[in-house]
Amino acid sequence: MDRVVLTFAEMAFLLSVRQAPVVRTQVLAGYPEGVEAAGESSLLARGLCEMRERAVVPGQEVLTVLAGLTTATTRVRAVAWTESGMRFAHLFFGPHVALAVLPFAGMRFDVRVLGAPLGEQVIGFVDAHLAPTGPVAILVEATTGESTTSMSVTVDESGDVTVSDSQHSPDRGAPVPRAAALDRMAQVFGMLP
Repeated sequence: MDRVVLTFAEMAFLLSVRQAPVVRTQVLAGYPEGVEAAGESSLLARGLCEMRERAVVPGQEVLTVLAGLTTATTRVRAVAWTESGMRFAHLFFGPHVALAVLPFAGMRFDVRVLGAPLGEQVIGFVDAHLAPTGPVAILVEATTGESTTSMSVTVDESGDVTVSDSQHSPDRGAPVPRAAALDRMAQVFGMLP
């Protein structure tokens, strides 16, 4: 599987099956509750799961998604506010598979298997949304075990880039060139597994 599109109800069902409350809170915050039965029916109807002896058995795509979401040792939340709207990314890195869960229109998720390390994925997200002129605000938060690292990058209307991170400057940002913002992002998130 390289990618699969899942509805929020399908995602809710998968996360309820694997008892993944932390991931559920991260990915499904703000979505309706109690939709697991609809998600199960949808996965069966789409052929992503099948019924065997009164049990729902996941297909390969669903197994890959479950493995990525429930065995992740590092979870990343990223959000970018730009003139064109808000964009979210949830990244999950673990011993078996790394996934990107990207919410999009119609309460669906584009779920992709990732091939590049965490640092490259985070920098790619930031670089894609770091417009040469503002306003832009990007926040990235990574959690590994009990440790959380966060960083924000903003671009104001005059194009000035400001960086703030939980390791170096948690309470105030420092103006920097765009390239320096990406370099700091690599320093902060490149050390995570």
